[in-house]
Amino acid sequence: MSNEKKEVSRRAFLKYAAAGVIGLAVGGVIGYLSKPAEVAKETITQYSTIIKTTTVEKTVTASLPQSTAVVTTTITQSPSPTTTLAKPKVDISGEEVVYFTYAGPWNEPRIADAKIFEEKTGCKVKYVAEVPWAAFRDQCVTKLSAGSSEFDIVDVNSWWLPGFAKAGWLEPLNTFIEDPNIVDPELLDINDFPKPILDGLTIEGKLYGLPWYVGFEVYAYRQDLFEKENLSPPKKMEDFVTIAETLTSDGMYGFSTPMSQSTYGLRPWIGFFQGYGGRFFDEKMRPQINSRAAIKAFELMLELKKYAPPGCLSYNDWGSTVTDICQGRAATVIVNEYYTSWFDNPEKSKFVGKIETRGDTPFKTQTDVLGAGISKFSKHKLAAYKYIEWYTSAEYQKIYVMKSGLNIVCRSSLLEDPEIVKHFRSFPACKYALEKNSVAMPLIPEWSEISDILARYVSKVYVGELDPEVAAEKAQEEVDEIMRRAGYYE
Repeated sequence: MSNEKKEVSRRAFLKYAAAGVIGLAVGGVIGYLSKPAEVAKETITQYSTIIKTTTVEKTVTASLPQSTAVVTTTITQSPSPTTTLAKPKVDISGEEVVYFTYAGPWNEPRIADAKIFEEKTGCKVKYVAEVPWAAFRDQCVTKLSAGSSEFDIVDVNSWWLPGFAKAGWLEPLNTFIEDPNIVDPELLDINDFPKPILDGLTIEGKLYGLPWYVGFEVYAYRQDLFEKENLSPPKKMEDFVTIAETLTSDGMYGFSTPMSQSTYGLRPWIGFFQGYGGRFFDEKMRPQINSRAAIKAFELMLELKKYAPPGCLSYNDWGSTVTDICQGRAATVIVNEYYTSWFDNPEKSKFVGKIETRGDTPFKTQTDVLGAGISKFSKHKLAAYKYIEWYTSAEYQKIYVMKSGLNIVCRSSLLEDPEIVKHFRSFPACKYALEKNSVAMPLIPEWSEISDILARYVSKVYVGELDPEVAAEKAQEEVDEIMRRAGYYE
């Protein structure tokens, strides 16, 4: 049965939503919970714009997620958005939209700045941000499955999107984006989002959200140690191992990354699997887990494990890995991009200015995206669209980043903006990884269950319980059964 003809009942969706560790790679922003691009069959109209800003100096204090440290830095901020941000083309004055999201310090700037949108448009925006991340998905399912119209905008990520879309709970944004009487091309500038980011919120040509955060991994290393040993960043897969071996010495491990039975431990393997050319499914959605690429990724990770801290087998977050490199226990790491902000934070790192990030290695990261979608049951859909169009615009997102001190960026223009890059040196590498060296996670309801299976077998290889070939075959069999049971093929 084709994916287009599949119907997902509420009972089936609730099973999918509950399966596994759903929130894989929405990175450090949410405490890290973390269909191939070819799924999209239609082309969304693209626009371009030139952002014009002036700058002023401002000092802000920002708390880093998962940390009690408060860092004060002097940053450059765009001028007041009340005088620079474009006024929407349609009249939504007198309306009020409700944005349902989860609790967290990253909400404070956007909640405070909602008044800017109100001043521009006459439309009020109310945030409901009291539910913790761990309970947020279930709250969404409960409210949306009941057809509740109590909110208009809801945060959705790549993990939940397939089930939400199949259940008919979200309004496709194409209706607004493709209407010249509604869309503001300069605010939307949809081609400013790297393709894998849009892929992460697109199913069968329909875009279900505008992105504001993307999770993915990058390679980072101690530049001073590379210079001492005359090393260069990896250009071939075997270079990862050669570098790790060279830099391993007394008190220093050559490599670190999570290797636990978790989504954290799965992500590095996925990057190497994709780097070897691996694909999870063929054109008929039959799994390709027992491929040579999967086995080679297992073998490479086993080699890297020789030069990694034993504790990696129990790392259930990215914080442990980034601490290894920041405190001098590891020379190279595969880590979630959000944590690259620790590298130049003196409260976190002993090697400020000495840790570099690369997005152009053979490691091909997987992306998953968090975006603002519109409830199918909203009574204010047009106003909701105009708000998320404004909120996710390059102009406002720059203000958000500079005010908050958080490296939450989805737009190519901001990843290379000199004012921002001055404070987040890893952004050019992240831009390369997103645009040229990443693949969106498979957008199918079964993916959370499949990722749990993969994480289990990856762990069995790491601890020596199974050989790579055996693990790949067993994982293949289980995933094949899931896909058959779901009706993708007989």
